[in-house]
Amino acid sequence: LLAHPQVSFHVRWDEKDRESFPAAVDREARLRQLISPKTPDEVQLLSFSMTYEGSTVSGLLSPQGQRPQASKIQALVCNGRWFEDRSLHQALARAMAPLWAQGESGHYVLCLDVPADQVDVNVHPQKTTLKFEKMGLLFGLLGQGVEAARAQIAPAPEPEARPTHAWVSGLSSLM
Repeated sequence: LLAHPQVSFHVRWDEKDRESFPAAVDREARLRQLISPKTPDEVQLLSFSMTYEGSTVSGLLSPQGQRPQASKIQALVCNGRWFEDRSLHQALARAMAPLWAQGESGHYVLCLDVPADQVDVNVHPQKTTLKFEKMGLLFGLLGQGVEAARAQIAPAPEPEARPTHAWVSGLSSLM
């Protein structure tokens, strides 16, 4: 559904259509359909895309967090293939901590486009686990991208001015 949003998808159960997702123009439109099928245009999403040395990390994130038991769409896609990676999920959750309350997370889709010679798909028999040659680069792109996405909502706070202590003032008079 998310790796190829241009494909329409229908769920049938007992000869009845239960869910129907028409083809979408892009991943953002598909994610909106999945989060809120009846009102997809009302879904707020943050987006980012960061590229370096031929690798791209892009994402769509919901700024609102939800309790763990709530159903959420959380997907990782690399070169058009869905995969699992706990460390990327955790890195995203840490990066979104200023928006998501502790113990909560939101909807997201992270898409990685990595040169084929830098990713190994033969790590798991079901091909759901991938091994990346430059994992640190991907973490860096993810962190920068999420920071840029968070800035779409509110600018970063100004650093607080440090109070000047009397002994620091005294040092300047000695010089």
